[in-house]
Amino acid sequence: MALTRNRLLADRPPSWPAWSASLLIHASLLAAMFYWLQAPPVRSAAEQPTREVGIVLRKMTDDVPRFESEGVEGEEDHPNSPEESPSNANSNDPLLNALPTTTEIPRSDAALPRLPTLGPSTPTQDRPSNIGQMTQGGTPSKSIGNKATVSIFGISGTGSRFVYVFDRSISMAGAPLRAAKQQLIASLDSLDSVHQFQIIFFNHEPQAWDLTGGQDRIAFASEANKHLADKFVRSVSATGGTFRRTALQLALQLRPDVIFFLTDTDDPMTTGDLAEAIRRARRDTIAINTIEYGSGTASTGENFLVQLAHETGGRYVYVDTQQLSR
Repeated sequence: MALTRNRLLADRPPSWPAWSASLLIHASLLAAMFYWLQAPPVRSAAEQPTREVGIVLRKMTDDVPRFESEGVEGEEDHPNSPEESPSNANSNDPLLNALPTTTEIPRSDAALPRLPTLGPSTPTQDRPSNIGQMTQGGTPSKSIGNKATVSIFGISGTGSRFVYVFDRSISMAGAPLRAAKQQLIASLDSLDSVHQFQIIFFNHEPQAWDLTGGQDRIAFASEANKHLADKFVRSVSATGGTFRRTALQLALQLRPDVIFFLTDTDDPMTTGDLAEAIRRARRDTIAINTIEYGSGTASTGENFLVQLAHETGGRYVYVDTQQLSR
């Protein structure tokens, strides 16, 4: 029996001491605890900071494009920090630094020419420098876009619609009417087809050139219409008395840009007729250029023609009929 027991003990492999196993277990636990303490804490979905990703918004600030990116490093630590000022953002962005500032961008209208306009200023009282030359026709006009500047006896008007209201009473017989016709025809020759015109001669009643079959419309300045107008002007003769009101009313009803009103100051317009003409011209922004026919030196006083031009933003000129070619 003793021999058998000793043999069994000899065949059993040697066993580790109990303290060794305990040491191994404690070491493992310590290592696991150390690793757990060193690992970052796990946050829940509600604790995760929010940040915008992958979207770039563009807006205009102070006339310079400004960009809002998806965020910068450190934003998570300061989610409520104030927005970076445009000047600081632009100084750090090479793309924005390459953009021109508002002071570097030239004004688009800086080089545009200014069109001549008629304003409510005191009329220029012109004197023909060469009466002989004026009887040969008006100064040629110049076109500016759809507008033209035309001249009668040295005073000009700018627009696209013109009405000529000329006195043909007996006092205009001879050189005065002939010179007026030459000025008018020369003015028409300078208009382009985009411009419109009407001609009204008057004595005790108006005589209007009508190309529209009684429809009282302003004709376009086509070559055919100007040829017909030339024939009409040449056919007019001086006769009868002078009544200006109806002729001027007809011209105002057409609402042109400019009216050229040629007459003398004998039997002047009444205060009521003058006030009504001024009121309608102002309402429709019509400039009335007045040409006064007189004999000898012009009066220094302000007559109804000077007042009419002054109150409507037009121009006034005096023509001494004694100096006109006969």
